[in-house]
Amino acid sequence: MRRESANTLPPQTISPLGQRLRFTILGLQRSGNRMLTDLLREVSLTPSQAEIITILAEHETLTLRQLGQLLVCEVGSPSRAIDLLVNRGLVLRETSSRDRRSINLTLTEHARTLLPTIRAADHALETWFNDCLTSDEQHTLTTLLNRLTVDPSLRHALDQRFPPSAEAADPA
Repeated sequence: MRRESANTLPPQTISPLGQRLRFTILGLQRSGNRMLTDLLREVSLTPSQAEIITILAEHETLTLRQLGQLLVCEVGSPSRAIDLLVNRGLVLRETSSRDRRSINLTLTEHARTLLPTIRAADHALETWFNDCLTSDEQHTLTTLLNRLTVDPSLRHALDQRFPPSAEAADPA
């Protein structure tokens, strides 16, 4: 009798509802990313780059590590994305005056001129959500999707940027 390897195990019954949920989430992520990419095209930014600029605008100065802990779009280390933004003249990298081993990241004035377009793109996406879902539906969906978010670093980034108490108080 032949032993089955991991590659030849018999197919398990896969729930059509579970598959539908998986691909619906994937499709929604792709659709939202495409919409945001289109809205950011005029300033030649990707959604990840726009997120970095938004975070730096909110915090003024961050280290690469601090920035990485707040990012949702960028997987792993944001160093490659920062390199591109530095090369485009949008982010300054400076040695910390407190700790010479630490590098501080700040926005350039040119990057600050892009903030109105980034905010308008975010607003357009939020308007689309509001057109599709009531505030209660958005709250319920967010709560359910948060339960599916098992990556601790992603949960931490979401909780840091959007504290659960702020979601409950959001009148939108």
